[in-house]
Amino acid sequence: MSQNSRGLIGYINRVLIFGLAVLFAQHVYGANESPQSFTLDGQLLQAGTTNPLLDTGAKITIDILNPAKTCILYEEQQTVNTSTTNGYYNIQVGSAVGSAQRTASDPGNTMANVFQNLTAIAGTSAPGQTCTGNSYTPVPGDIRYFRITVTPSATGVADTLSPDTILSSVPTALVAQTLQGLDASSFLQVNTSGGANVTQANLNALFTGTAYTNLQSIESGNFMSTSTTSATSLPTYTTTSPPSSPTVGSMWYNTTSNSIEYYNGTSTQTLATGSSVTPSGAAGAVQISGGTSLTSDPTNFFWDTTNHRLGIGTNTPNYPLDVKGSTVSGPVVSGVNGDTTSASYGVYGSASSASTGTTGVYGVVSSAGDAYGVAGNATSTTGTPFGGYFTSSSTGAGTGVYGAENGAGNTGYAGYFNNNSSTGWGVYSAGTSSNYFAGDVGIGTASPAFPLDIVGTYNYNPLERIENTSSSGLSGIMFLNNSGVMGGQIGYANSGASGTGYASNVMLTTNTGDFRVATGDNGTVAGTVRFTVANNGNVGIGTTSPRAGLDVSNGSLVTNPAVNNTTSTIDFSTGNIQYTTSSCGAFQFNNLKDGGTYTFIVKGTTAATCSFTAYSDAGVTALTVHTPPDFGATVSGKQTLFSILVAGADVYIAWTPGY
Repeated sequence: MSQNSRGLIGYINRVLIFGLAVLFAQHVYGANESPQSFTLDGQLLQAGTTNPLLDTGAKITIDILNPAKTCILYEEQQTVNTSTTNGYYNIQVGSAVGSAQRTASDPGNTMANVFQNLTAIAGTSAPGQTCTGNSYTPVPGDIRYFRITVTPSATGVADTLSPDTILSSVPTALVAQTLQGLDASSFLQVNTSGGANVTQANLNALFTGTAYTNLQSIESGNFMSTSTTSATSLPTYTTTSPPSSPTVGSMWYNTTSNSIEYYNGTSTQTLATGSSVTPSGAAGAVQISGGTSLTSDPTNFFWDTTNHRLGIGTNTPNYPLDVKGSTVSGPVVSGVNGDTTSASYGVYGSASSASTGTTGVYGVVSSAGDAYGVAGNATSTTGTPFGGYFTSSSTGAGTGVYGAENGAGNTGYAGYFNNNSSTGWGVYSAGTSSNYFAGDVGIGTASPAFPLDIVGTYNYNPLERIENTSSSGLSGIMFLNNSGVMGGQIGYANSGASGTGYASNVMLTTNTGDFRVATGDNGTVAGTVRFTVANNGNVGIGTTSPRAGLDVSNGSLVTNPAVNNTTSTIDFSTGNIQYTTSSCGAFQFNNLKDGGTYTFIVKGTTAATCSFTAYSDAGVTALTVHTPPDFGATVSGKQTLFSILVAGADVYIAWTPGY
C-alpha cells in the first residue's frame, strides 16, 4: 500500500515557506514493518510566494520521532540542488548505520529497529525535550512522527516545517487472516505458559551474536562435552583446519600435533606441557613474562651459565652480578632499605677471599660529567646510620670498597663522603686494618697541596690533635729519612714512657742527628739555623757546631730585671739579681742551685753586719755559707753588693761595701 501527497506547508515567523510532497510505503503491521528506506519528493517555494526556491545546495534534515516527540530515533541530512528543477527535489530516506548522511544527533539505529515495536530503541533528546534514559520503549501499534527541516544555502538558517507528519499503518492492516495464503498454524507462535518460553525476545537472543555462533559450534561438534565415563573433551581441530575466527581465550585440541592450543588475541599459542616451554632468545637469555608469552632481552639481561654470572646492561658479565648503564641518569644500582627499627643496609659489600685484589664493592666512573662510582646516603635520625659500610676480611690485598675516577669532568671523586650530623663521621674506618691514600689528602680543603694538608679556623685551639691511649706511649709524630730509618720524633710522653726524663714531658728527640731551629724557610728556600742542640748535648745559639754546653756565637744579653724584696727571705727562683731597701740584718736565701751565681744588694745605709742562711729549695735543704775573712759591718751612708757562688752544698759570699 502506498500514498502520495503534495502541497504547501504553513510557516510562522520564518524567512521561507516550503512545499512538501512525501511518497512512502508501509506493510501490513504499520510502524512495526516499515521498509529500510522510502522516497521523499516535493517542491521548495520562496516565502510568501508561489515562486520556486532555486538553490544549488539546500540542506534537508529528516527526523523520525517517538509518539511523544521527545526522542529522535533517526536523523539524516542530505543536500539537494533545485536550481535547475524549478524547486523540485527527490531523495531516498534511509541509510546504513555509520553512513555519512547520519548526523551528530542520530542515535545509530537501523531503519528496521526504528520502526519495530517489540524492544527498547535508543534515542537522543529532541530540541527543547528530554529523552529519558536516552531510550524509548514502544508498545504494539505505536506510531512515529516525521519532521523535516530545510536550511537554504543563501541564509544558512534552519527552518522546521510544521506540523510534524504521522507515519502509521492503514487501519485494515492491523488484523489479517492469512499471510501469503498461510494461516496461523503455519507459523511459530509465542508460548508463555511453559517452563521454557518461546518468545520473540528469547528467539532474538538465541539467534544473535555469540549465541548463534555457539549454536553453530554445537551443530558441527566443536564443543566441550562431559560424560559419566570419560573426562571433559575439548573441541578438536587440525593444523591445516584451525578455528576460523577464534576469540581471545578460545581453547581447542590439535589432533595433528596432539597438543592443546589457545588464541591470545594475536596468534595461536601452544599450551606448555610438563616442564616443556618454548623459550625466547638464545641460551642465557633470561625469560621475562610478556603477559601472554615469554620474551627476553639478552643484550641487557643475561645469565652466563658457564661462569654463573648475571649481567644487567651487558651480555658479557665479568662478576657474579655485573651491572652496566651507559645511558642511565642517576645511579646504576640503587639500594633503599626502609627498615627504621633495626640495623639494615641499602647495599652491602663483603670481600672474604684470600686472593689479591678482592673487592667487596667496586665502582668505576668514566663519565665526562659529575658522577659517582659508589654513592651512599643514610637519612635515619636515630641509631647509627651509615652512608656506606665496607668491610674486608681478606688475608691478601682485599678491599672493602674500591673507587676509581676516570672522568674528564671538572670535579672527580673516587670516593665522596658527606656527613651533616654533628656527632657522625664523613668517613669511619673500624678494625685494625691500615688505610692507604696514594695522593694528597686534604682536611678542611678540597685542593690539598701536600700529602697531608690541614686547613681550618679554630680560635685558641690546635688544628691537629694526637692522642696515644697507651700509658707508656708517646703522643706525637715520628720522622723517617728516605731510607725509612727513624730520624727523630716530637710529642708528649705519657706517664709510663721509658727513657731518661721521658715520662710526663713534651719530648723532641733525634736518632743520630742534631736538633735545629731555623727561620726564613718558605718551603722552597732553606732558612737560617738559629738554634742547635747537637747530638752530644751541646747547645749552640747562632752556630750549628756548639763547642760547649752553651755556645753563643753572636753575643748574649740577659735582661731579666732585678727583684725588690720587702722581707728577709730572698727567693732566687724569681730572679738571679735581688735587692732590699732595708739595711743589713739576718737574711735567708732560698732556691740556690749548684753551679749558680747570684747577686744580692743591700740598699739600706745604716751600718750593720749581715748574717746569711742558705737552702737549695724553699727552706728545707740547708747549704753551708762561707763569708770572706774581712767580712764585717757595712759602711754608714753607703750601699753594699754581695756576690754569691754555689758549689755543691757550699755557698761562697763575696762583698763590696761603700757604694
